[in-house]
Amino acid sequence: MEVGADFPPEKRKKVDDDSQMSVRRWEDLPPDIWFKILSSSSSELTKALVLVRCAAISTALRSLICNHSVLWATLDFSVMEVEPVYDSPSVLSGVSKALLSLDQGNVTTLVSSPYLGDDAFITYAAKRCLKLKRLVLPSCFTISDTGIYEAFRCWKDLVSLTISPDNTNFPYLLEQISSNCKNFSELKLMGTCDRGFASTLVAYLPKLKVLSLRCTKFTSSDLHIILNDLKQLQVLNISHCFWVQINWIILDKASRLQSFITCMQFDRCIVCRVCHQRDKEDRWHEDEVDSLALNR
Repeated sequence: MEVGADFPPEKRKKVDDDSQMSVRRWEDLPPDIWFKILSSSSSELTKALVLVRCAAISTALRSLICNHSVLWATLDFSVMEVEPVYDSPSVLSGVSKALLSLDQGNVTTLVSSPYLGDDAFITYAAKRCLKLKRLVLPSCFTISDTGIYEAFRCWKDLVSLTISPDNTNFPYLLEQISSNCKNFSELKLMGTCDRGFASTLVAYLPKLKVLSLRCTKFTSSDLHIILNDLKQLQVLNISHCFWVQINWIILDKASRLQSFITCMQFDRCIVCRVCHQRDKEDRWHEDEVDSLALNR
């Protein structure tokens, strides 16, 4: 029986319209509605799941979502580490690859997870995110020199990097940044720096402008090298680094900087105590330098 056949002619059109509306396709929603749905997601994880599901609905919707530069500006995999469903590294790796495969070159900030730090991840990310400007790698234990070479030669526009210097071939990493990333200016290190790391830093990144060594182990001699030889340095964060004693000589050298962040009374600083007791940086997403902090 025809829908609305029992209705008077003047009401039949409204019934037909309602029937058509009931089968309206998801991909027919206006782009601004999709943007509002994804922008209002409660977390990056929720948005990620919605992106994957929506992209599978149709080719048109996939194209609409994947080419939206605002939605893809930041891709943060670190939020997935707290979700029970992603407690398996293999599952997390699969989800991350699925999301990266959707990107059409719009990602400018990529935040990895402590469980994503190998050649497969970084090289695949490099090929998909050619416009990357900021990279955060909380862990990179299994990234080889080959992985570093293959990735950083793709990131010509890289400006900022957050990484642990004791997890990889740090001198080789800096060499590749120097060779490929001509606009590089911000570096955050987390962990323990080898003695003499400052000389390597000066040799490869003499134009560095922002450096954060928050909760990082390094020597006073390295600090003097940084203050003496990084001539273009503007911002230096050594807060919660109670291994370095601040004296008037250091303060005098640091007076040329736009911003010198430190703990003058570390014995009263709660964060300093935590770093000392745990002997590691476990709050890597935090930083007193706004451009290096991750909003959570």
